[in-house]
Amino acid sequence: VAGHSQSVPILIYKVRNLPSRTLDILPSNFRGRDDLVNDLVEHLCRPNPRPISLLGAGGLGKTANALAILHDPRIREFFGLARFLLACDRYSITTAESLVLAILHLLRVAPSTEADSPLDRLTNHLKTIQPTVIALDNFETAWFSPGQQAELTSILTKLTSVKMLRLVVTMRTNNPPAHGEITWTCISLQPLSHAAARELFLSISPQTRDT
Repeated sequence: VAGHSQSVPILIYKVRNLPSRTLDILPSNFRGRDDLVNDLVEHLCRPNPRPISLLGAGGLGKTANALAILHDPRIREFFGLARFLLACDRYSITTAESLVLAILHLLRVAPSTEADSPLDRLTNHLKTIQPTVIALDNFETAWFSPGQQAELTSILTKLTSVKMLRLVVTMRTNNPPAHGEITWTCISLQPLSHAAARELFLSISPQTRDT
Protein backbone atom coordinates (compact mmCIF):
# COMPACT_ATOMS: atom_id res chain seq x y z
CA VAL A 1 0.00 0.00 0.00
CA ALA A 2 1.46 3.34 -0.98
CA GLY A 3 1.12 5.05 2.41
CA HIS A 4 2.82 2.29 4.37
CA SER A 5 6.28 2.50 2.82
CA GLN A 6 6.64 6.13 3.89
CA SER A 7 4.88 5.96 7.25
CA VAL A 8 6.26 2.82 8.88
CA PRO A 9 9.81 4.20 9.36
CA ILE A 10 8.28 7.20 11.15
CA LEU A 11 6.36 4.83 13.44
CA ILE A 12 9.49 2.78 14.21
CA TYR A 13 11.38 5.98 15.02
CA LYS A 14 8.71 7.37 17.34
CA VAL A 15 7.87 4.10 19.16
CA ARG A 16 10.93 2.27 20.43
CA ASN A 17 9.42 -1.21 20.02
CA LEU A 18 6.32 -1.90 17.99
CA PRO A 19 3.62 -3.25 20.33
CA SER A 20 2.49 -6.81 19.76
CA ARG A 21 -0.98 -7.29 18.30
CA THR A 22 -1.18 -10.66 20.08
CA LEU A 23 -2.59 -10.73 23.61
CA ASP A 24 -0.35 -12.02 26.36
CA ILE A 25 -1.68 -15.23 27.88
CA LEU A 26 -3.48 -15.07 31.20
CA PRO A 27 -1.20 -16.21 34.07
CA SER A 28 -2.12 -19.77 35.05
CA ASN A 29 -2.05 -18.84 38.74
CA PHE A 30 -4.64 -16.05 38.49
CA ARG A 31 -6.71 -16.31 41.67
CA GLY A 32 -9.18 -14.47 43.84
CA ARG A 33 -10.68 -11.92 41.43
CA ASP A 34 -13.45 -13.92 39.74
CA ASP A 35 -16.30 -11.73 41.00
CA LEU A 36 -14.53 -8.54 39.97
CA VAL A 37 -13.71 -9.87 36.50
CA ASN A 38 -17.30 -11.06 36.03
CA ASP A 39 -18.69 -7.65 36.99
CA LEU A 40 -16.34 -5.79 34.64
CA VAL A 41 -16.99 -8.17 31.74
CA GLU A 42 -20.72 -7.63 32.12
CA HIS A 43 -20.11 -3.88 32.30
CA LEU A 44 -18.12 -3.82 29.04
CA CYS A 45 -20.78 -5.80 27.18
CA ARG A 46 -23.49 -3.26 27.99
CA PRO A 47 -24.39 -0.45 25.59
CA ASN A 48 -22.28 2.69 26.09
CA PRO A 49 -20.45 1.66 29.28
CA ARG A 50 -18.16 4.01 31.13
CA PRO A 51 -14.44 3.42 30.61
CA ILE A 52 -12.76 1.38 33.34
CA SER A 53 -9.74 2.41 35.40
CA LEU A 54 -7.98 -0.27 37.46
CA LEU A 55 -5.92 1.54 40.07
CA GLY A 56 -3.56 0.58 42.87
CA ALA A 57 -0.02 -0.17 43.93
CA GLY A 58 2.29 -2.41 41.95
CA GLY A 59 1.88 -6.14 42.37
CA LEU A 60 -1.86 -6.16 43.10
CA GLY A 61 -2.77 -7.73 39.78
CA LYS A 62 -3.95 -4.87 37.59
CA THR A 63 -2.40 -6.32 34.44
CA ALA A 64 -3.62 -9.83 35.26
CA ASN A 65 -7.14 -8.53 35.81
CA ALA A 66 -7.07 -6.69 32.48
CA LEU A 67 -5.91 -9.87 30.75
CA ALA A 68 -8.58 -11.93 32.52
CA ILE A 69 -11.21 -9.53 31.19
CA LEU A 70 -9.83 -9.63 27.63
CA HIS A 71 -9.63 -13.44 27.61
CA ASP A 72 -13.09 -14.00 29.08
CA PRO A 73 -15.27 -16.07 26.68
CA ARG A 74 -17.99 -13.39 26.67
CA ILE A 75 -15.49 -10.72 25.67
CA ARG A 76 -14.04 -13.00 22.98
CA GLU A 77 -17.52 -13.55 21.59
CA PHE A 78 -18.49 -9.87 21.74
CA PHE A 79 -15.26 -8.37 20.33
CA GLY A 80 -13.71 -11.23 18.39
CA LEU A 81 -10.09 -10.45 17.53
CA ALA A 82 -10.53 -6.73 18.26
CA ARG A 83 -9.11 -7.10 21.78
CA PHE A 84 -5.82 -5.37 22.56
CA LEU A 85 -3.55 -4.69 25.51
CA LEU A 86 -0.94 -1.98 25.08
CA ALA A 87 1.79 -2.27 27.72
CA CYS A 88 2.88 1.36 27.99
CA ASP A 89 5.91 0.56 30.14
CA ARG A 90 7.15 -2.30 27.94
CA TYR A 91 6.95 -0.21 24.77
CA SER A 92 8.15 3.07 26.25
CA ILE A 93 4.91 4.95 25.61
CA THR A 94 5.93 8.20 27.28
CA THR A 95 4.32 10.82 25.03
CA ALA A 96 0.91 11.52 23.56
CA GLU A 97 2.32 11.07 20.07
CA SER A 98 3.82 7.66 20.81
CA LEU A 99 0.48 6.56 22.31
CA VAL A 100 -1.40 7.52 19.14
CA LEU A 101 1.16 5.79 16.92
CA ALA A 102 1.06 2.62 19.02
CA ILE A 103 -2.75 2.47 18.90
CA LEU A 104 -2.67 2.98 15.13
CA HIS A 105 -0.26 0.05 14.88
CA LEU A 106 -2.53 -2.16 16.98
CA LEU A 107 -5.48 -1.29 14.75
CA ARG A 108 -3.43 -1.88 11.58
CA VAL A 109 -3.85 1.67 10.37
CA ALA A 110 -1.09 3.53 8.55
CA PRO A 111 0.15 6.24 10.95
CA SER A 112 -0.30 9.22 8.64
CA THR A 113 -0.56 10.52 5.12
CA GLU A 114 0.48 13.83 3.65
CA ALA A 115 -3.03 15.13 4.28
CA ASP A 116 -3.53 14.36 7.97
CA SER A 117 -1.75 13.93 11.29
CA PRO A 118 -1.57 10.64 13.21
CA LEU A 119 -4.25 11.91 15.62
CA ASP A 120 -6.53 12.90 12.73
CA ARG A 121 -5.90 9.49 11.20
CA LEU A 122 -6.86 7.76 14.44
CA THR A 123 -9.93 9.95 14.98
CA ASN A 124 -11.23 9.26 11.48
CA HIS A 125 -10.56 5.53 11.76
CA LEU A 126 -12.39 5.23 15.08
CA LYS A 127 -15.58 6.42 13.38
CA THR A 128 -15.61 3.21 11.32
CA ILE A 129 -14.44 0.50 13.72
CA GLN A 130 -16.24 -2.66 14.76
CA PRO A 131 -16.69 -3.23 18.51
CA THR A 132 -13.18 -2.97 19.95
CA VAL A 133 -11.68 -3.09 23.42
CA ILE A 134 -8.28 -1.62 24.24
CA ALA A 135 -6.52 -1.85 27.59
CA LEU A 136 -3.82 0.76 28.21
CA ASP A 137 -1.68 -1.07 30.76
CA ASN A 138 0.63 0.78 33.15
CA PHE A 139 -0.65 4.04 31.72
CA GLU A 140 1.20 5.98 34.41
CA THR A 141 4.28 5.61 32.15
CA ALA A 142 2.76 8.16 29.81
CA TRP A 143 0.52 10.09 32.21
CA PHE A 144 3.30 11.11 34.59
CA SER A 145 5.80 12.00 31.86
CA PRO A 146 6.51 15.75 32.00
CA GLY A 147 4.27 18.00 29.94
CA GLN A 148 2.02 15.27 28.51
CA GLN A 149 -1.22 15.38 30.51
CA ALA A 150 -3.05 18.01 28.47
CA GLU A 151 -2.52 16.18 25.17
CA LEU A 152 -3.21 12.79 26.75
CA THR A 153 -6.46 14.13 28.21
CA SER A 154 -7.51 15.22 24.73
CA ILE A 155 -6.69 11.77 23.31
CA LEU A 156 -8.50 9.93 26.10
CA THR A 157 -11.52 12.16 25.63
CA LYS A 158 -11.61 11.27 21.94
CA LEU A 159 -11.22 7.55 22.69
CA THR A 160 -13.95 7.46 25.33
CA SER A 161 -16.38 9.30 23.06
CA VAL A 162 -16.32 6.51 20.45
CA LYS A 163 -19.47 4.41 20.80
CA MET A 164 -17.91 1.19 19.50
CA LEU A 165 -14.72 1.44 21.59
CA ARG A 166 -14.36 0.12 25.13
CA LEU A 167 -11.40 1.48 27.08
CA VAL A 168 -9.66 -0.02 30.10
CA VAL A 169 -6.76 1.75 31.81
CA THR A 170 -4.48 0.34 34.51
CA MET A 171 -2.34 2.68 36.59
CA ARG A 172 -0.15 2.68 39.68
CA THR A 173 -1.98 5.57 41.30
CA ASN A 174 -5.05 6.35 43.36
CA ASN A 175 -6.76 8.65 40.85
CA PRO A 176 -7.71 7.95 37.22
CA PRO A 177 -6.28 10.03 34.38
CA ALA A 178 -8.15 13.10 33.19
CA HIS A 179 -10.07 13.08 36.46
CA GLY A 180 -12.93 15.55 36.16
CA GLU A 181 -12.86 15.47 32.37
CA ILE A 182 -13.85 11.80 31.95
CA THR A 183 -16.32 9.83 34.05
CA TRP A 184 -14.72 6.49 34.88
CA THR A 185 -15.79 3.27 36.49
CA CYS A 186 -12.95 3.27 39.03
CA ILE A 187 -11.72 0.09 40.68
CA SER A 188 -9.14 0.45 43.44
CA LEU A 189 -7.62 -2.99 43.78
CA GLN A 190 -7.02 -4.26 47.30
CA PRO A 191 -4.78 -7.13 48.41
CA LEU A 192 -6.22 -10.61 48.02
CA SER A 193 -8.13 -12.15 50.90
CA HIS A 194 -6.15 -14.51 53.13
CA ALA A 195 -7.82 -17.55 51.57
CA ALA A 196 -7.19 -16.38 47.99
CA ALA A 197 -3.60 -15.42 48.82
CA ARG A 198 -3.01 -18.87 50.31
CA GLU A 199 -4.51 -20.55 47.24
CA LEU A 200 -2.28 -18.42 45.00
CA PHE A 201 0.82 -19.27 47.03
CA LEU A 202 0.08 -23.00 46.91
CA SER A 203 -0.50 -22.81 43.14
CA ILE A 204 3.01 -21.40 42.80
CA SER A 205 4.60 -23.68 45.38
CA PRO A 206 2.46 -26.86 45.50
CA GLN A 207 5.10 -28.76 47.45
CA THR A 208 4.49 -26.53 50.46
CA ARG A 209 2.65 -28.25 53.30
CA ASP A 210 0.96 -26.84 56.37
CA THR A 211 3.16 -26.98 59.44
